[in-house]
Amino acid sequence: MLNRGLRLGFIGGTDTHNTLTFIGFEKSEHLARLPGLTGIISEKLDRNSIFEAIRNRRCYATSGERIFLDFNINGIAMGQESDKPEKNRKISINTAACSDISTVEMIRNGEVLKTYNPKSFSFSGSLEDSESFDDICIKTQNRGSFIYYYVRVRCVSGAAAWSSPIWFSN
Repeated sequence: MLNRGLRLGFIGGTDTHNTLTFIGFEKSEHLARLPGLTGIISEKLDRNSIFEAIRNRRCYATSGERIFLDFNINGIAMGQESDKPEKNRKISINTAACSDISTVEMIRNGEVLKTYNPKSFSFSGSLEDSESFDDICIKTQNRGSFIYYYVRVRCVSGAAAWSSPIWFSN
């Protein structure tokens, strides 16, 4: 879907009630997978700010743990769109989890651009993508030329998180 040019944000959810604080995982016999949650990056913790963040795709999906995940490219926040950058794309990633993080992957156009193996509960890093926009862009008939990036985090506990993408287009 992303390679078709659709501008989607990632959210997590569950069809169980096991994310409620008063129900323990040890009491759940039918929980086959870790429950999904939606994380948001918001200025304020109120109803309007939360829904505004989700509408603007400043959100991410996480499963199992309450993983913190934030990333930007040239100061552009996750979920946002921008014109084709005139300079290299400087990518900044910040994440933290309850258990150790096994991998942090920077995804560009559906392919892993860079993998980090922090083996720690937190990770902060940056990288610069200097490849020419015209050489790496996806060309579509209806959406024009674009590239997109997102971050995927995996923990040793089996928990994971996916940021909403950032898009650059011609």
